Amino acid sequence: MGFAGQSFTWSRGLTPSTLISKRLDRFLMNLEVCIKWPNASVRHLPKFGSDHTPLLLSLEPKCRYDKSRRPFRFEIAWLTHPDFLEFIHQNWKRDCPANIALAALKDKLLDWNRKCFGNIHEKKTLLLAELDKTQMEIKKGPTSELIAREEQ
Repeated sequence: MGFAGQSFTWSRGLTPSTLISKRLDRFLMNLEVCIKWPNASVRHLPKFGSDHTPLLLSLEPKCRYDKSRRPFRFEIAWLTHPDFLEFIHQNWKRDCPANIALAALKDKLLDWNRKCFGNIHEKKTLLLAELDKTQMEIKKGPTSELIAREEQ
């Protein structure tokens, strides 16, 4: 089974002269699995926190979803913001039934989140793409600058 992403799944060394990279990690599929999931694919993700590259096995092609149907999720990071509790106090509608007050608060929380934190998932995606690009450049020709950028 093929893959997308970096060629090597393991590396060690902090300088260009000591850098060693190998393709140690793989997915193997037998015929039965290939027949059951013909659209299966593997992506080598950017590595961080380990000397091994994470491998992502997708059994089905990516499907688009309706963002308006996505359930509301409380973000723990909101609790770290100094204005969060005051925001809740100001925006909770005490004179409404709880379900209506929650719906109104949800919309205001989502707007507040965009203003205070931005799109953290998009930021994470961009950082991982930048890390992946740096790791690909290191594989082509490691330099001290690239290795330092990867460590950042």
